[in-house]
Amino acid sequence: KARWSLKNLRSEDVFNGLMDGSLDFGIVRRSSPIKALRSESLGRLAHGLFIPERLYKKVTGKQPFRLPLAILEGENHLKYLMENLPIPNPKEVEVLLECSSLSQSTEAVREGMAAAILPMAATPRLVSFGVVSIPIMVPKSEATMLSLVWNPTTARLLPYFDSWLPALVEAFTRQVGCRK
Repeated sequence: KARWSLKNLRSEDVFNGLMDGSLDFGIVRRSSPIKALRSESLGRLAHGLFIPERLYKKVTGKQPFRLPLAILEGENHLKYLMENLPIPNPKEVEVLLECSSLSQSTEAVREGMAAAILPMAATPRLVSFGVVSIPIMVPKSEATMLSLVWNPTTARLLPYFDSWLPALVEAFTRQVGCRK
């Protein structure tokens, strides 16, 4: 029987946890800069602009409208996507909320408070709340790449690791909508 614990950690904390043995594996936005760790690419993560229906009507209307946006706090990989927002006038956005997780941004969208840049995999969960999702097209070189990383020393101590690795990669890739 396996016990899973999912944690929202910064990449640096994932790498440190893998090195000190407190984590078995992690998913990060880049490959490991630490030579002692191993990684496998999960592919490119597609993002979109998610707009509550009531705000979408205003954005596409004739009157000027500043779109309230929920973003992740600090410097992060999603900020460059703001330059490519699929709305008539991308300059007409206003940061309303700075969130510490994508879950908080998703909740702000679901509640109709603000739009947010989220993984396209969130579409099925938000459509029933009247949310419009518009893919953000970026060059492959600018896409968010995800990798599964692990410490081979720890993996040798886990009898299940080799048999679970392919299934873990396939399940995550399918659920999150990564494209190779």
